[in-house]
Amino acid sequence: MIKKIIIILTLFLLTTSCSKINMFGFGEKKDEFKKLGINKSLWVASNNLLNKYDDFKSNLKEGNILTGWIESDQNTVRFRISIYIVGSELDVDNVKIFSEKEVNINGNGTSGYVVKEGINKDKILAHNNKKSTNNW
Repeated sequence: MIKKIIIILTLFLLTTSCSKINMFGFGEKKDEFKKLGINKSLWVASNNLLNKYDDFKSNLKEGNILTGWIESDQNTVRFRISIYIVGSELDVDNVKIFSEKEVNINGNGTSGYVVKEGINKDKILAHNNKKSTNNW
């Protein structure tokens, strides 16, 4: 009698809980992007756009991708770019782009924030539709 109860409870556990707890390789593993509410396509396209710059950092939990300072050839101007992915839908409104600009005037740097300068949101969305990431 106890053996039958153990078998029934074991079968019940395996058929009902495995899909929720991903036991024995069954069930659906929740995607990290879905769990954090970040669109995967926008994240990958933004990463591909900025990863060529020095001191590139990305933080999936915060939805933030940023570069270090990008200096001009004459070392008179430098920029730092930050991209935030703020939603899970593939929409231009879920991409927030900020850049910080510093201008070197006689050895003294003056800074200011510039919103959406230098990077076009449509370029990120268009890059999402491309098969190859080597076209940048």
